Amino acid sequence: MSGIYIPGFFVPRKTGIVSIMLSGDGSALLCEDGAYKEIKVIPVPDHGRLIDADALMESDLGGEPYKSVIRRVLMQAPTIIPAEEGE
Repeated sequence: MSGIYIPGFFVPRKTGIVSIMLSGDGSALLCEDGAYKEIKVIPVPDHGRLIDADALMESDLGGEPYKSVIRRVLMQAPTIIPAEEGE
């Protein structure tokens, strides 16, 4: 397993303190500014890049001009969850 996904969790933009206590049963206790909330975490299995770029490039996108733009965007797009080593 490469990590976990926490649905509905956003990194706070303010100076408040957030803590997360994980449990082996797949639940977590989220504490933000003294307020507690129990949440369920989702395991993220080992993976490669989380986009099917090949299928996107093979789809009917309206011709080569669009494909060249999409190709440039895909090459410059930031990676949210990096691929596992060796993928």
